Amino acid sequence: MQGATTDGGAAPIAGLEFHHVGLACRDLAAETAAHALLGFRPEGEVFEDPHQRVRGSFQVLGSFRVELLAPLDEESPVQDWLRRGIRMYHVCYETDDLAGALDALGRGGHRAVSRPAPAVAFGGRPVAFVMLRTRSLVELLQR
Repeated sequence: MQGATTDGGAAPIAGLEFHHVGLACRDLAAETAAHALLGFRPEGEVFEDPHQRVRGSFQVLGSFRVELLAPLDEESPVQDWLRRGIRMYHVCYETDDLAGALDALGRGGHRAVSRPAPAVAFGGRPVAFVMLRTRSLVELLQR
């Protein structure tokens, strides 16, 4: 329904499109094999992102995509999620206007936890992370 609101008055941010769910794992090869049993297939090559301190890969099942991420070292942010026993830790949305989406979320009281930065996983396209007031982590990806 066009013009409908979702949280007491705030209209949805235009142009956001679901991209993937991020899963933290300790062993990328084992996680890939487990997902293969569920019917997932690799999308692209395994990547390493020294800025985000992760090694990862994308897996797809139909139109659903997961990003498997393993820490490169003990300082990786993924380690924090794993230590707390949290595996599914972010949802990513693509946008044509990263700055506009960040601004809209900020006006809604949500907190950017990273500035836009190029991501190896996306061929250098910028991403930014936002912690929603509900404590859900969202990744925004510039289309």
